[in-house]
Amino acid sequence: MLLSVVVVSVMVMVAMVEAEPAKCCFDKEYSAVLGEAGGTVVNGHAVGLDGTVTLGYDFYRKRQGSKTQLRQPDNTMQTTFSLQDFANKVQYLTDDNGQCTARHMTDAEEMYPPCVPDNARYLGNATFGYGTETLYIDSWEFTVPNSDVLTKLAVTDACVPVVEALYGHMGGASTELTYFFTAYHPGIEDLNSLIPPANCPFPAANSTAPVGRRSIRGFNF
Repeated sequence: MLLSVVVVSVMVMVAMVEAEPAKCCFDKEYSAVLGEAGGTVVNGHAVGLDGTVTLGYDFYRKRQGSKTQLRQPDNTMQTTFSLQDFANKVQYLTDDNGQCTARHMTDAEEMYPPCVPDNARYLGNATFGYGTETLYIDSWEFTVPNSDVLTKLAVTDACVPVVEALYGHMGGASTELTYFFTAYHPGIEDLNSLIPPANCPFPAANSTAPVGRRSIRGFNF
């Protein structure tokens, strides 16, 4: 959680306010590997979050696929595969054992915006690195649609995401998450990640099996 606070502070404090640039749009299809760090509260106790999200985003088909590897308290890694089909409002969740469960998404669940939202607030520009290795970024702040999750997003002048910090109620608890984007490129790295599983039933009406929750990037809430 401390790391998330430090990153957000850097994004705000280092920023040198200048004329607000135009709100840019991301690639409509892109892949990236996101380093995930932060913290949440479980049963009244602070718990660190440390993981990796391999992401495929396809705005044209309204689908987002992710492979999330999250470190557990015993230092093992738990892997979850998620496909969100926003066009048909269905999410598919597959666990480590290959067990898949589908769930109907709510109307309030929207795909991550393809552009910096119109209502985003400009925080200023900043730099990472030094000299020939300098990376210039613009920082924006906005609320994820239909939630209380506040986002601070740093992008390059080509609208490539670099760092994203989220904080609000996720999973029913106060949570802070920071994502570091690596291996970003246009196009889908793994097309199979966006194909709905062939055998992924909806749970019975009286079933107590977990069916997952809404997801931002790789974190379900």
